[in-house]
Amino acid sequence: MIKPGCSLIIFSIRNLSMVFILFAFSHVIIAADMAENSDSKRLYESACTQCHGLQVIEKTRDGRSGWEDTVHKMVIAGTQLNADEMELVIDYLVQHYGPGSGGAMKTGSLPPDSPLQPDTSVTSENISLPEGKGKNLVKGYCRGCHDLGRIVATRRSADGWRRYTKNMLERGDVTISAENIEIIVSYLEQHFGKRD
Repeated sequence: MIKPGCSLIIFSIRNLSMVFILFAFSHVIIAADMAENSDSKRLYESACTQCHGLQVIEKTRDGRSGWEDTVHKMVIAGTQLNADEMELVIDYLVQHYGPGSGGAMKTGSLPPDSPLQPDTSVTSENISLPEGKGKNLVKGYCRGCHDLGRIVATRRSADGWRRYTKNMLERGDVTISAENIEIIVSYLEQHFGKRD
């Protein structure tokens, strides 16, 4: 016969056992995830250093489609990865070097013929974009992957900026309206367009 109050103790022990089991299970999942991430990192380091150093990659920010394109090109060029390994490396790259992860790519010093380079004092860290419709869109979308130096260091035609903008948005897996793409292109062409 169970004494009064004993059922509460039995219930509490069962609940405590369930909490312990869930706690232990969650740690197994976390450990497995850490091991997979560690394996992915080793695979990334091994595969990518077959031809170049890691600093090339670590300066880059790209979305899934951009990293897929890059990894596929590297495999065609001779990097030894099977299909499953390619997916692990792509997942690792997106997680650690995707848009918004670890800060934007840094351009550093701008070339002397850059549209915003009146002297050698302008670097990618102290760029101030010209005012105009589209400035905030450029700052908002572009800085997720790279600093503004990548934009202001060159001049392109409207078609060139359109192709470049669509490519960057696609590589970063970013979707925006066609209207906003045209506002960005117009702004970039106005301030950083080719001059005859």
